[in-house]
Amino acid sequence: METQKGYAALTLTLLTIVISLTIIGSFALFSLQEAAVTRALMKSAESRAAAEGGLEDVIYRVSGRKKLSPSEIIGVGAATTTVSVTTAGTERIISSRGIREDYQRNFEARLDIHTANASFFYGAQIGNGGLIMENTSAIQGNVYSNGPITGNNSPTITGDAFAASTSPIRAVTVNGNAHAHEIIDSAVRGYASSTALIENTIVEKDAHAYELKNATVNRDAYYQVSDGATTVLGTRFPGTPPPHDLDPLPMPISDSLLDQWENDAAAGEIITGPCPYTPSHGTSIGPAKIICDVIIDGTNEITLTGTLWITGNFDLKNSAILRVHQSFDDRSAILIADNPSDRTAEGTIIIQNSSQILGSGAAGSYLMLVSRNESAERGGTNTAIDIKNSSAASIYYAPHGKLAIQNNVVLKEATAYQIEMKNSAELVYESGLNDVRFSSGPAAGYDMKYWKEVE
Repeated sequence: METQKGYAALTLTLLTIVISLTIIGSFALFSLQEAAVTRALMKSAESRAAAEGGLEDVIYRVSGRKKLSPSEIIGVGAATTTVSVTTAGTERIISSRGIREDYQRNFEARLDIHTANASFFYGAQIGNGGLIMENTSAIQGNVYSNGPITGNNSPTITGDAFAASTSPIRAVTVNGNAHAHEIIDSAVRGYASSTALIENTIVEKDAHAYELKNATVNRDAYYQVSDGATTVLGTRFPGTPPPHDLDPLPMPISDSLLDQWENDAAAGEIITGPCPYTPSHGTSIGPAKIICDVIIDGTNEITLTGTLWITGNFDLKNSAILRVHQSFDDRSAILIADNPSDRTAEGTIIIQNSSQILGSGAAGSYLMLVSRNESAERGGTNTAIDIKNSSAASIYYAPHGKLAIQNNVVLKEATAYQIEMKNSAELVYESGLNDVRFSSGPAAGYDMKYWKEVE
């Protein structure tokens, strides 16, 4: 019996030891597994931190326009990340692959150059200074002027012509419709509307006016007063109230936005000389502020890579070419001539002698030249923008100055306080100009489109 009791005690002891070892082993295995999982999580976190750190570094360098290779390897602690940058138009797609031993995390971000939209609904939009057309000059598109539209020697507007407030249309052929306070000595192929008077004018369709005087209306006439020399081939409607005068339109780009674009340029490179600044062939400029007159001459070709602010005058001549960098894709760029301390004499632009101003090569890309010279608006005689001798360009903008166009020049769009066209100058409006996207800004010029982890 004693022997059997001893065996039983031994068996119980061994069983207890086995159970204890099993429990201890289970806890040890669990602890080892937990440690392995923790190490894996730490390595995964390190690979993630490396990938995101590399992404942040390259985004900073891209947005700050600092030197950058297409692909770079960056060490972050015990991990490394390989960062690559792909360019698609004005987009920058940044990929970062963080690696810590066998653990890898991939992140991607997309940056896009910040844009500001502007709409040019008319081939020519003019302020209170009005439109002067001479010597068979022509506008292919619509015209809206806050001031008078006057012509001499057979000028033509192929679209509609609108003169706001009490401004007249005088001595111009309008192939579309015409609306003004008075329409005198003109030909209107569409409808003619005048608050006061239609005189010595041929109207192909209906005429609406307070008074008809020595006019020819090929369809119906709506008026209060008509003289005996007026011919109406359709039906007369005497006693009809005349149409109202049109309201003046504001300029399509505000002065505050122009100020912002100048700030964007000034946040880039500052060029102080030598003056006048004459960049050599193949030079790329922008964003930059140039505190000088700028002359691009001869056969030099210059590429604009960002907004350019010239505090003096700008002269492009003799077959020189100024173009937008291809990375702008379908977006447009800006060159501003402006000396805020002297806006009556400086900040002028001259484009002449077969020189060319080109977009990026993609549809919808233009280069807009802006002069903030205010001589015309202040009653002076200086011309803000002077374009002549077979020059070509995209968009010209002088909201407070005079724009002179002459000698076989062909343009895309012109907006100014006053526009003067002569000597067969022609403005050919493109419909795509009703939504132009301008790329501007240096370090602050990018929008973050997304930041995400990818497979």
